[in-house]
Amino acid sequence: MLNTSAVLLGLGQLAPLLDDGHFAGYWQRGLALLYEQLPLQAVSLLLVEPVTGPPTQPLRLGEFVEPAASALATWEADFCHRYADSAPSAVVTAAAAPELSSTLQLLHIPLVTESRVRGAMTCSFVHAEVPKPAEQQALCQLVQLFAGNALRALALHGLQRHLARANLLNTIAQAVTSSLDLKRVFHQTTELAAQVVNAQAATLFQIDHDNRELMFLITKGEAAHVLEEKRIPLDHGVVGWTATRGKALVVNQPRDSALFNSAVDSQTGFNTRNILCVPLRIHERTIGVLEVLNKEGEEGFTADDADLLTMMGHQIAIALDNAHLFERQRERVRELATLNKVSQAINSDLDANSVLNAVTQSALEISSGDRCELYLVDHRRQQLNRFATAGHACSPEQSSVYVPLDFGLPGWSIAHNQPLVVRQASLDSRHQPRTDCPELNESSILVVPLSYRGRVVGAITVYSLLGRSFDGEKQEVLQTFANQVAVALQNAELYQSLRTEQERIIKAQEEVRHHLARELHDNTAQMLSLITLNLELSRRMLNERRLDQVQAELDNMQRLARQANREVRTLLFELRPIILESRGLIPALHAYHRQLESSLASVVHLEAPPLPVQISLQAANAIFSIIQEAVNNIRKHAKAAHTWIRVYTRKEQLYFEVEDDGLGCAITTITQEYEQAGSFGLRNMHERANLLGGKLAILSPRPEGGRGTLVRGVAPITRVVELPGAFLPK
Repeated sequence: MLNTSAVLLGLGQLAPLLDDGHFAGYWQRGLALLYEQLPLQAVSLLLVEPVTGPPTQPLRLGEFVEPAASALATWEADFCHRYADSAPSAVVTAAAAPELSSTLQLLHIPLVTESRVRGAMTCSFVHAEVPKPAEQQALCQLVQLFAGNALRALALHGLQRHLARANLLNTIAQAVTSSLDLKRVFHQTTELAAQVVNAQAATLFQIDHDNRELMFLITKGEAAHVLEEKRIPLDHGVVGWTATRGKALVVNQPRDSALFNSAVDSQTGFNTRNILCVPLRIHERTIGVLEVLNKEGEEGFTADDADLLTMMGHQIAIALDNAHLFERQRERVRELATLNKVSQAINSDLDANSVLNAVTQSALEISSGDRCELYLVDHRRQQLNRFATAGHACSPEQSSVYVPLDFGLPGWSIAHNQPLVVRQASLDSRHQPRTDCPELNESSILVVPLSYRGRVVGAITVYSLLGRSFDGEKQEVLQTFANQVAVALQNAELYQSLRTEQERIIKAQEEVRHHLARELHDNTAQMLSLITLNLELSRRMLNERRLDQVQAELDNMQRLARQANREVRTLLFELRPIILESRGLIPALHAYHRQLESSLASVVHLEAPPLPVQISLQAANAIFSIIQEAVNNIRKHAKAAHTWIRVYTRKEQLYFEVEDDGLGCAITTITQEYEQAGSFGLRNMHERANLLGGKLAILSPRPEGGRGTLVRGVAPITRVVELPGAFLPK
């Protein structure tokens, strides 16, 4: 007989267990109550949709003897598939399989709530004690009451848990979006993560994918200050496992796990008892890891803790990604504003030294580095010049240091015209160890070349003493700045060259004025003075009626006037030979030859046959000026008996030469002392030849004629025929 009253009374006494959420105790004690109060040989409870509390394996009391035990196992294994789509009738009675003894019966009672099968209870009776149909109906109701109370309480508990989680996630979402002080937000969320799973400590890690490292971003718990900003390898320990696989991991016995590394515990004095790590994922990418340690008051972290923390991790990942985006954009705006400011400053200054002194400090502002060094290529010495530094000081500092062209990382960047990022200088074989500043050997380095139109003039080197990584954006901004610096240096160099050329032209003009004044004073002015004196003398002779003497004085005055006229015409011709512009180089040389024959002490020989090509006016001006300067030097210094002027072509080259048989000169000494003497004749000759794409050689003594000097210029015919419209000094 079924003792229904005792069962109902007992079930009523178990209700507080459900109120307190002790579901495992309820299932065990309730099943024991049914087993004791009903005529059962054995009883089995199977839940097909396990939730928090009940066992995942069938809970059994009594003994299912063979062959009933095998039949029960087969039936339970097939139970989920049998009732997957529809709920069975309230009571299912299953006789024992044919092979069973006729003295055993199995009664299967599905557990149904909300029209869903949640499990089944199987009762084993001896044949003599099998309940009658009415008793089976009562037994079914008792079982449904027993299981239904727990299943509904479980559903309510699950709903409450989901609501609590939803409220928690909403709180986290509000926290991470309520402030732009993201450091404070991450501190709050990390602390909240530790609280919701009742953990003693928590850490938020950020993944540095470029360097394959994990950085302690936020820590909560003992010795937190020791760990913040520290870095570990990406595949290191339990955190590394989660970071590389993007999956949550619970380790409740860390000392027995091969993944656990006790180095952090040794460093901080913390005792790790259990670990839960969840990935921070967004857009199918893991950007960090949330780790909680030492769950208090319980055996360890559960799968439910992992699920909850994973959902929290998703919210934190969104905030972390937004934080990085916001910080990158804000930093980008700051960098671009700084870049614009310093670019305007350096491009508005045409003094090279001022530009260079401003570069290093500006590079520090843009890169957020700790030290900056500027290297320039000194082509004359074939060395690198560490021209300027800023930021962290090395001792002893020197204003300018020369190092080999292949010096370390700056030398490599200059040689290859490529930027370079190094995580730790001492680990790179290209790094040149710094004995003057040893702390730089352990820093991270960013080097960008100063390049303009493929010409590298130097490099900017930035150091981070704390090893902060220079990302691609930093490299891009600093390279843009370096390009601006290279342009500014080019402008400053051109401006300096222009000033030098302007000063040279002014000096050359002054020299021409002095030469003209000297020639006029020494020759023409003297002749005019003589003519004036002779006129006065002739007047007195006329008054005295010495007519025979007047005729001689008039002849003398005529001779002096003609000589003065020749001198003036020669000077005018030398200043601006009009025939050069109207008829070209060869006719101008013939006209110049005629002038020289009457004014030069030596015999002048001209060898200038008609050329097979038409020389451009610019080239003709340059060649004529070189010849004219060489002839003037012969007139002043050579004391030559003969002078030869030649212009001819040979093998696509145009040659122009001035040769004399005079005293000759020490050309090496003259070249070295020429600028000190304040004269620019030789430099002008060389510059004019260079503008023609050619070269000028001065040989003294002459290679084949003993003493004397040979000035030989050569230029490609293609350049003198089609010379670009470049500035050629007169």
